[in-house]
Amino acid sequence: MIRNLVAQLPEIYQPIFDHPELSTQTSRPCEDRLQKIAVVYKSLEDHLGRPLSVLDLGCSQGFFCLNLAQLGATVHGVDFLDKNIAVCEALAAEHPSWKLSFQVGRVEDFIEQLTPGRYDLVLGLSVFHHVAYASGADSVKRLLKRLAEATGAQIFELALREEPLYWGPAQPEDPFELVNQIGFVHLLGKIPTHLSHISRPLYVTSDRYSIVDETVIPFSHWTSHAHAFAAPSSQASRRYYFAEHQLVKYYRLDQEQRVLNQTEQAQEVHFLKSAPPGFKAPRLLASGGTATAAWTVMDRLPGRTLLELEQHKLDFDRHAALKAVLDQLVILESAGLYHADVRTWNVLRSDDGTVRLIDYGSISPTPQDCGRPSDIFLAFLQFAQDLLSGKTAGAKPAQRVFLSPARLEEPLKTAFQSLWELPRQDWSFRGLRALMDSTAEPSLPHQPIKGADVWAMAIEDVLTHLQHFADIVDAHEHRLRDSSNRLFRAENLLEHSEARLLQAENRIDNLQRQLDDVRQRAEAATSHIEQNIARPHAALPLANEGTASLERRLKNIEVEVQTNAAWRDQVSATFSNAVERLGRLEAFSPRRLVTNRFALALRRRVGSLLSRYAPGLHQQLVTRLRGVPTVADAPASETAGTAPQNSVSPASAAPEVARGAFRRTAVPRASELLADPRLAHLARPRDLDRFVRPLHEVQQNEALEPVTALSQTRRSASSVAFVITVSNDDTAALERSIQSVLRQTDPAWELLLCAPDDRQSLVEGWLDIDWRIRRITGGTPDEVLNLIVASWQSTTEYIGLLSPGDVVDDDLVKHISKRCSALPPCDLLYTDEASLLPDGSISSAFYKPDWSPEHHHSVNLMGRFLAVRKSLLLNLGMDAGDPGAAREYALSLKLAARARSIGHIDEVLYVRRREAEWPAGGFFEAKDLEAARQVLQAHLSGQDPAVEVVAHHSPGSLEVRWPIPKDTEVTLLILTNMQERQVAGRGNIVLATNFVKSILEKSTFKGYKIIVVDDGHVPDDLQKLLADHGHRSVSYPRNGEFSFANKSNFATSLVSSGVVLLLNDDLEVIAPDWIEALVGHALRPEIAVVGGKLLFPDHRIQHAGISTGLNGSAGHVFMNSASDQLEYGGYASVIRNYGAVTGAVMAYRKELFDQMGGFDEFFRVDYNDIDFCLRCIQAGYRVVFTPHAQLFHFHNSSFKRKHDRSAERKEFLARWHDVVERDPYCGTQLRVISAEQKSEQAA
Repeated sequence: MIRNLVAQLPEIYQPIFDHPELSTQTSRPCEDRLQKIAVVYKSLEDHLGRPLSVLDLGCSQGFFCLNLAQLGATVHGVDFLDKNIAVCEALAAEHPSWKLSFQVGRVEDFIEQLTPGRYDLVLGLSVFHHVAYASGADSVKRLLKRLAEATGAQIFELALREEPLYWGPAQPEDPFELVNQIGFVHLLGKIPTHLSHISRPLYVTSDRYSIVDETVIPFSHWTSHAHAFAAPSSQASRRYYFAEHQLVKYYRLDQEQRVLNQTEQAQEVHFLKSAPPGFKAPRLLASGGTATAAWTVMDRLPGRTLLELEQHKLDFDRHAALKAVLDQLVILESAGLYHADVRTWNVLRSDDGTVRLIDYGSISPTPQDCGRPSDIFLAFLQFAQDLLSGKTAGAKPAQRVFLSPARLEEPLKTAFQSLWELPRQDWSFRGLRALMDSTAEPSLPHQPIKGADVWAMAIEDVLTHLQHFADIVDAHEHRLRDSSNRLFRAENLLEHSEARLLQAENRIDNLQRQLDDVRQRAEAATSHIEQNIARPHAALPLANEGTASLERRLKNIEVEVQTNAAWRDQVSATFSNAVERLGRLEAFSPRRLVTNRFALALRRRVGSLLSRYAPGLHQQLVTRLRGVPTVADAPASETAGTAPQNSVSPASAAPEVARGAFRRTAVPRASELLADPRLAHLARPRDLDRFVRPLHEVQQNEALEPVTALSQTRRSASSVAFVITVSNDDTAALERSIQSVLRQTDPAWELLLCAPDDRQSLVEGWLDIDWRIRRITGGTPDEVLNLIVASWQSTTEYIGLLSPGDVVDDDLVKHISKRCSALPPCDLLYTDEASLLPDGSISSAFYKPDWSPEHHHSVNLMGRFLAVRKSLLLNLGMDAGDPGAAREYALSLKLAARARSIGHIDEVLYVRRREAEWPAGGFFEAKDLEAARQVLQAHLSGQDPAVEVVAHHSPGSLEVRWPIPKDTEVTLLILTNMQERQVAGRGNIVLATNFVKSILEKSTFKGYKIIVVDDGHVPDDLQKLLADHGHRSVSYPRNGEFSFANKSNFATSLVSSGVVLLLNDDLEVIAPDWIEALVGHALRPEIAVVGGKLLFPDHRIQHAGISTGLNGSAGHVFMNSASDQLEYGGYASVIRNYGAVTGAVMAYRKELFDQMGGFDEFFRVDYNDIDFCLRCIQAGYRVVFTPHAQLFHFHNSSFKRKHDRSAERKEFLARWHDVVERDPYCGTQLRVISAEQKSEQAA
C-alpha cells in the first residue's frame, strides 16, 4: 500500500520513514536537520519534564513527525498536498502506539486558527518562502510572530533571496528580518539543499525560552536596549533575557559589531571566572558560542540602574553611590583591571542600598575609556558630574561635557583639583579615594575657584550650546528621514494595492466565467436526470453493456499479464545465455575480452538491465559467472578457503570473492579480491591474513556488489569519504590502502585522492578503476588541510583520513552506517585500531573507551579511523602548521569542541602502518610531543588563560593542570577508627596519626583544613598535632552497625563550602602536589568526582580507577600490577575518565555533594562510592582519575569490603545493570585486559 502511495507522489522530498527501499530517490536528506531538531526537543523535554506536543507545518512525507513521535512526542502534521498526508497516515498506521495525527490544509489558515498553549514546539522547515511569494514578507512576519506568541518554541528553516528560483525575489534581503520581532532567535546552523549550492539558515526561536548549549531558561521579559542611550548597532546585535534568577546575554557575531561583541563577551566570561576578592560580581552559570553567536548566563542581580532611578525621579544617596563605585574601581585597579564604561546605566543599586558596577565585558587590563574623553579619570569625573547633578549626558560623540571639578561639591571638588595637580603618571583611583577621605575633614579651608576652572567652565558652556543646536539638527534630520520613509512606504503600498486590485479584477472575471460554466453544466445534468427518470428501462441496456465491456477488458488484462510473463522468461533465458557466452569467452581469452570495448559495453548493458528489472536473476548470474558457490552448495573444502578436488587448476578454478581484511581464513588469489576483473593484478598483502585473523572470529564470506548507479550508494543510512594524501612514491603502500576501500561491503563510499602537481601521475591510474574514486586538485603534504579542502567537494555525509599503507576493515562503512542509524546520529565517530609493522606483523591493538574528554586531553584518544560529519569541516578554520601527529590532534580538539555527539565503534577497524613497535594508547612520539603540548595549551587557554599543560616523555602523554583560585576552601576529611598496624621498619603505628604527619610534612598546597572524623577517641599526640597546625577532630555519633555511607555523609555535613577530599586513614602521601592534582579538576563545573592513584607499600597498584563488571559487579583495574611498568594503554598512568573511583581518596565540591543527595545509605559498606559516581554521571557530570595524586594505601586496614551475594550487591546489580553489562569507559576488551590480577602472595 505504501509503495503505491509513494509512487503517486509528485516528488519524494523526504526519506520515507522506516522504508529505505522507498527512499532511494529522495530529493533532500533530512538527517542533518533531524539531529539539530532532536537536540532542541530533548532540551525542552528535560526542562518541562514530559514529552512534548509538536506541530509540523508543511510536514511533507512525515519524516520529522515520525522521528519525533518515536521519541514520545504527540505530533500533528499539516500539509496542503493530500497525497503527502495519505503517505503520512499510512506510515502512522504502521506504528499505532505512537501519537500521530495529520490533516490537509494551508499553513496560513492553520496558524490563524491556532489555539494558544496547545503546542510546545513548532517546525516550519522550508515552507514560508511560498507564503512570502503569495502574500509578501510582512505576512510571513505576522504569522511567525503569532506562532511565537501561541506556542513554546519554534524551529524555522528559511529560504534566501539569492536562491535562483522563482520565489527568490519575494524574500527579504536578510532572513533574520522575518524572525527579528521574536524574543529569542538562535541560528542552529546553515543547511544545504538539493536546489542550489546555497545553504539555508535553521533558527530556533521563542518568546518564552532561551535555548543554548542544550539548556533551556524561561525568561519573563527581554530587551535589545542595554540602556536608554544604547547605540542602534548594539541594539541590533545584542539581546538581554531576564529570568527570575538568571540573566542571559546573547551576542550576534554576524554583523559589524562582531569584533566588539566577541571581545566583550570573552572579557566578561574571563572576569566572572576570576573576579578579584572583594568585588561583588554575580556567579557565571554558563557561557559558550558559535561562529555566529555567543552567550553568557549569570545570576541576575537585584535592583535598578542609577539611570533608571534618575529617569523615574527616585531619591537615593548619590554621594554614597559615588563612593561605592569608586571603591570597586579601587579593587579593580589593585588587580590591574579597569572599567572602560563607568556610566550611570552601568551601576546597579538594590533596595537595600547595595551599589554594584555591572557590564563586566568592559573590564580589561587596558586603562582607557570606551568613549570621550578616553582618559578613565576624566571619564570618571564626567560620571560624577552626571550622577550628582541628576542629568546624565547621553552617549553621543558630541555629548554634553563637564570636565571642570569646580562644579562639584566638596569634598569632591578639592579631591579632583588635588589629583589634577599631581603628575599624570601618579593618578590612581586609590589616590583619589584617599584624597576624598582627607578633604572630607571639616578643619580644611574652603578652596576658592581658580582661573583655570573659570576658563574650563566657559568652554563647557559653549560646548553645551553647540550640543543644543546639534540636537535640533538631529531632530530635524530624523523627522525628514521619517517622512521620506513614510512616503516611500506609501508609494510601495499604492503600487502593491494597484497590483492587488488588478489581480482581484482578473480573479472576479475568472470566477464569473467558472460560475457560468457550472450553471450551464448543472442545467444540463438536471435535464439528463429528468430524462433518465422518465425512461428508466432505456438506461438498463446501457448499464449491461458497460458491465460486459469491463469483463472483456479484464480478460484482455489477464492475457497481457501472461504474455508479459512469457516475454520476461524469454528475456531472462536470452540474458542468461548471453552472459554464459561472455563468461566462456572471458575464460578462453580474458585479455582479448578486456580490450574488446564492444564486449565490455554489452556486458555492462546486460548487467544494468538485469539489476534493474530482475535483481534476483542478476545476482545468480553474477555468482555463477564468478564461480562463487552458494552456502548450500559450497563444499566444506571451499568454505575453508581451499580449492575443490575436481578443479582443473588453481588458475582456472572459480574463485570466491574475499569479504574482508579481518575475516579471511586463508590467503586468497589476486582475482578473488575485487569485483572488477580488471583489478586482478592488485595483490592483497599476504601478511594481513596471518596476523589480523586472531583479532576477529571467522564469519561467512560476502560477495561484493558491482556498483553501477548512484542509487546503490544511497541505500545505507550513511556514507563515508576516504581522503588519501599521496605525498611520496610508495606505490605499494598506496595500492594497499586503495584495495581496502575497494573491498568495502557497503557501497556508500567515496575515495578522494590528493596529490601535489609532481605526483599527479600516481593518481591518474586510479581514476578509471571506479567512478567513486576522484581527484582533489591542489593537494599538499598536509593531510589535515587536504581533509578540509576535500570536505567541500565530497558528496558523502562523513569524511575521514586514510594514510598510504594503512588499511581499513571491509565492513568499516557498514559499521558506521549501522551506528549512525541511531537517533540522534554522531558528529564524530572513531574506531579501535592496530599497528602494522614492516615485517608484516600486526600488534598493539588499541581498544579505546567511549568518548572521554579528559583522556583525549592526555593522549590522542580518537586516532584513526575518525569519521567526521562533513558539515563540521565546512567552516572550520585551521592555523598553518607543520604536518604531523600534532596537527591531526589539533583538528580533533577543534572538532570535539564543535560536535554535539561523539560515538565509538568498539571494534578494530583500522590498521596503521608503523616503522617500529609502539605501545597502544594513543601516545605521542617524542618528535611530536612538544608540538602536541602547545596545541592543547592553546586550545585550553581559551577556557582559562591560567591553565598549564605539561608533557611527560614516558609515556608520551600530556598533563593538564587547572588553576586553583587563592581563596579556594579545601577541607580534608579523614575517616578513622584509630586502628594500629605493624609496618616493616616502623613498628606499630596509628594509621591516622601517620597519615596526618605525611600530609603536614610533604604536601605543597597551602590553606587546607583537616578534620579527623573519629569514633570517639583521638590519641593525645594526634590531638596536639592537629591543634598546633590549626586543624581539629570531630567524633562521629555512631548509631548501630557501622555504615561508611552514613559516616561519609556526616563528615561532609561538617563542611560549609568549597572542595572536600574524603580520605581513609590508612594512607600516606607520595606525591607532594597530590592536593593540587585533585582540587584543580574538582573545581571544574563539568566534573563531579576526582580520584587518585593508590599503591600498596610494595609499589604495586591498589587503585587506578574502577570498572563496572569486574568481579561480577565492580572492581579495581590493574590491581596488583607493578606501578613502575607501563600497563596496557597507560590507563593507570594518564588522566582519564572512569565510571567510578574509590571512596578512599575522593574529591568533590560540597554543593554538588548536597545536590546529588550524598552517599546512598542503603549501601552501608559496599558500593556506596561507586553508586555515587554513577549517579553523578547519570546527571551529566564526569568522573576523573588522575595518576598525579599518588598515595600509599595500607589496603583494607580501614574497612573490610566483602564481595558477596548480600542485599547491597543485589541492589547494585539491579540499579546499574546496563553499565555492569558494558562499562563505557572500559568496554569489553579493556575489561579483560585491566582485570584484577592475582598477586604472588594470593597465589
